[in-house]
Amino acid sequence: MRICLLAVLVAICVPAQAGAPAPEAKALAVDPAHQGGAANDPKPVHPGGLWRRQVDAFLSNFDCSKSDFRDDLAALENLKGLEDVLREHVAEVPDFTAEAKYQELLKAWLIKRLLKEDGISEKQIASLLEAYPGMTTAEQVADIKRQAEVGSRLGEAEDARDGLAICVAIRDLFLDDLQRSTRRADRIAAANAALEAEALRLGIALD
Repeated sequence: MRICLLAVLVAICVPAQAGAPAPEAKALAVDPAHQGGAANDPKPVHPGGLWRRQVDAFLSNFDCSKSDFRDDLAALENLKGLEDVLREHVAEVPDFTAEAKYQELLKAWLIKRLLKEDGISEKQIASLLEAYPGMTTAEQVADIKRQAEVGSRLGEAEDARDGLAICVAIRDLFLDDLQRSTRRADRIAAANAALEAEALRLGIALD
């Protein structure tokens, strides 16, 4: 049951239209996510301040002290209909991963631009990105443990029909999703800064 509960939340947190992100430190030659599109594709657009305000408003409005909100959560069967309850009592669920997705798209675009200008090889790009690895094994394990702990709390709360505990656990999962995505976005942004610096060094326009 608890795996099912987590699956429901993952489906809400990660919209179906979004593709799986590529590993952060891989270059064009070994990263399938960078194979599509053309080098002259438009530069990705940052989600901007509106997205951040939507995320902040969603978390701010996630008020577990509201009895009707707690009651509606407790009445759900395996959290089916959770999105409707959140939409009624909180807000439309924002895409907490939007910043990380933007950084990933930007990285792919930068790599294509560098390769298009023949100023750098795939091997050089791979070497450049080696300085910006993804998550360590310890970080991955910590993330899994944290998600499992909150997921366990959520499952127990759902079994007990404890609306307050359900509410707190769901909010904790959303917060964890945002924090993990933010850390990922920061890692990719550092790699992007290195790619942009290389483009500047080579005189490659990035407009």
